[in-house]
Amino acid sequence: METFAFLVHPINIEQLKNFWPLTKFIPNFFLNPFLKKIPPFKVSCIKNVRSVTGRETEGYIIACPLLPKQILKLKEKFVLNRIIQAGRLAQDLGAKIVGLGGYTSVVADKGITVAKNLNIAVTTGNSYTVALVIESIRKGCQIMNIDLKKARVAIIGATGSIGDASTRMLANEVSEIVITARHKDKLEALKDRVSKISPCRIIIEENAHIAIRNADIVIVTTSTPDALIDASELKLGSVACDVSVPKNISGRNKERKDVFIFDGGLATYPGNIDFGANTELPEGQIYGCLAETMILVLDSRFENFSLGNDLDLEKINKIQKLAKKHGFEEVKIRR
Repeated sequence: METFAFLVHPINIEQLKNFWPLTKFIPNFFLNPFLKKIPPFKVSCIKNVRSVTGRETEGYIIACPLLPKQILKLKEKFVLNRIIQAGRLAQDLGAKIVGLGGYTSVVADKGITVAKNLNIAVTTGNSYTVALVIESIRKGCQIMNIDLKKARVAIIGATGSIGDASTRMLANEVSEIVITARHKDKLEALKDRVSKISPCRIIIEENAHIAIRNADIVIVTTSTPDALIDASELKLGSVACDVSVPKNISGRNKERKDVFIFDGGLATYPGNIDFGANTELPEGQIYGCLAETMILVLDSRFENFSLGNDLDLEKINKIQKLAKKHGFEEVKIRR
């Protein structure tokens, strides 16, 4: 049986204590600086991963013990070396492919350098995540009676790998897309690229709050530990897909029956997988990036798959077909 590994990091100190019970006895004020000294470690074994084809696999969850703000603010070389160290642990455990979860997939060149430093395949899992996002948007529009062809879309974090690919895919299905991100030059490059292949109107807006103001569909896919927009800002009758972890749309618990907000990039899996740890997701659900890692192993595709910022749209369609082949599907969203 071939195995895989998946890299994670704690979203907060409380989650770290779930990963590593010994840290429960260390005061929080001491843990933050101490995290930089903790090497990557195995959190659990993932068992009972069975495809509907009969193929089986198992794997490991490996923690890269840095918080989101540390991953974003510490020196890139330090963080990248820590991720490579975690990948080598996966390699030593016998994994044939390692998936980069959370912020480990956004450091530097999004997995390319990590892959060059390992002797096993690497994927960010972003191709399947994009496929899941697009499918959930289509379903969300059906629920809210939004005509996709006439819809105005706002993509927050449009120049990241998920946002970029989502923009290129939706450009063939909607009339207008407002793209926003930190760097205007990258937004200009994305606009030029999409304009050459689609009649969809692409609008650059550097302010996220303005970008979503009249949007029928909002996709938030940013790498920031803090919320960027509030649910109260969304247009009446709109659909909002929050792909970010931690979530970047705040105020979601307030009563707003006129909008539909849901988490994006989630899939269901076949059988009863034993993760050996608390995934903090509803039962039966899995992040698309982890699902992609499992799917590649189940299909014996030990190859670098979703790397870099420029995702291949053909690969996105391919991994979606492979997912269905092995019994993985998008989460059925409901209001």
